[in-house]
Amino acid sequence: DKRFGPGHLQSAVSMNNLASVLAGEGNFAEAEQLERKSIAIFAQKLPNSAELAAAYANLAGYLMAKNAPTEAVEWLRRAIMADEASGGAGTLQEAADLASLAQALRPSDASGSERALRRALSIYENRLGAASEQAQRVRNALAERQSGSKE
Repeated sequence: DKRFGPGHLQSAVSMNNLASVLAGEGNFAEAEQLERKSIAIFAQKLPNSAELAAAYANLAGYLMAKNAPTEAVEWLRRAIMADEASGGAGTLQEAADLASLAQALRPSDASGSERALRRALSIYENRLGAASEQAQRVRNALAERQSGSKE
């Protein structure tokens, strides 16, 4: 902020990076505050960008870490919309955000969670192949959900 002024894009990038470091140290409260500030700048300066989508997804991760899945779901939905706006539907980042959405939805919306996983699986299979590690991980999550719902 000192160097470029408040609200500068470089400040948002720095806040985003620092938030990731703080989250890695377990300081999710401060990471969340910084991520929210970076989102405000990215939304103004780079709407519908991969940077904004990543910041949304990061914030959702911090919210999941503090056990706020309902709020995380909303930010992940924003991330997915921004993924699609910035790179078109079917990107690997969209698939990763869909898998995160499935995790956040799992306790409250089993069918929504499954739909998100199926979309993620489709993207991974189309982009990386059916045998990819990512596709297999999603298949395992789907199988776990299906076996859990039969019990």
